[in-house]
Amino acid sequence: MNRQIRNTVAISIIIIIIVGALFMLYFSSLGQPGSETKTETSLTGTSSSTVSVASRTINSTITDTATSTQLVTNMSLSAFGAQITVDQVGAAPYGVAYDPISGDAYVAASQGGSIAIINNKSEVTESISLANQEPDFVAYNPSNHLLYTFLVGNNSLVIINPSLKTIVANFPIGAGPGWITYDPISKTIYAVNMDSREIFVISNLTIEKSIGLPGVPFGAAFDPRDGDMYVTGSNGMVFVINGTSNLFVDTLQVGGSASDLLGIAYDPFDYSMYVTSYSDNAVYIINASEVIGSIFGFNQPVGVTFSTNYPIMYVVNSGNSTVSEWTQDQSSTVSVGNAPREVVFDGEIGAIIVTNYGNSTISIISAS
Repeated sequence: MNRQIRNTVAISIIIIIIVGALFMLYFSSLGQPGSETKTETSLTGTSSSTVSVASRTINSTITDTATSTQLVTNMSLSAFGAQITVDQVGAAPYGVAYDPISGDAYVAASQGGSIAIINNKSEVTESISLANQEPDFVAYNPSNHLLYTFLVGNNSLVIINPSLKTIVANFPIGAGPGWITYDPISKTIYAVNMDSREIFVISNLTIEKSIGLPGVPFGAAFDPRDGDMYVTGSNGMVFVINGTSNLFVDTLQVGGSASDLLGIAYDPFDYSMYVTSYSDNAVYIINASEVIGSIFGFNQPVGVTFSTNYPIMYVVNSGNSTVSEWTQDQSSTVSVGNAPREVVFDGEIGAIIVTNYGNSTISIISAS
């Protein structure tokens, strides 16, 4: 009996030693608590340079306000990294769109009559000729692989097959183009017309509906949480369109009566809409159809976008030709080309693409 007890104890000790060794091996493979291993993608192209990317830790918690669920805390982020300038995109680039499937970006040269195609090596590979008809804003529909853009030269909205580089549909909708944006739930495109105060709802090659608004619209962004489309306008107003019925349902007074609201983007981390006010040098925050905050210190902000990897906002400052990177507890700026307009996050290379209207270039900046 004593021998059996001794054998049992010995076996138990051996098991404890083995389990302890496995735990030590597992935790050593994870690295230090709170750290993150991150692979940086280098940028190539004209005027490229290698810049060390400083990492920082955001010691803040992001909470889902609807469920009080903690989402993210103590994240390791990267500051602005390498920047290159690409100058073969055509005259006065304005709109920019990103194809998450191919990794290509599309830049509309508003005075060059073309759309440049940029690959994931930051190279202009091809150009779509539009007969000098001044393309303005542009959007990509990943569900049908088509491009949508306004042609200011002939007051029309055109749909382009980028693979064939040909126009497959053309709609004369009048002057006053605004933003074009994609609804991933209904897989439709929403196109803003400022002069007629309308939003056009486009499914594949057909305009399904036009939605009248009580003010002058400009930008538009889709909120996947409530399924609605939010449209910026003059006089500090944001218009809400129900994504199911495609009916105008509400007006939110976001800024003052003189606030000129332009850009708008959805933050997938805190489920809020962020609206740029050109006249107030501010960004207003909307959640559940209520204004919940504001951020000041920008310089005539226009375009805005978010990283798809981390809760980081990028705002284009047209007044001093910079881009601001903003997180919950700090911000930084980087100079870009002259008179920047729009910005998009390219998830393929982990960078933002900024259109520089004033000197006919784009800036591609390594980001988080």
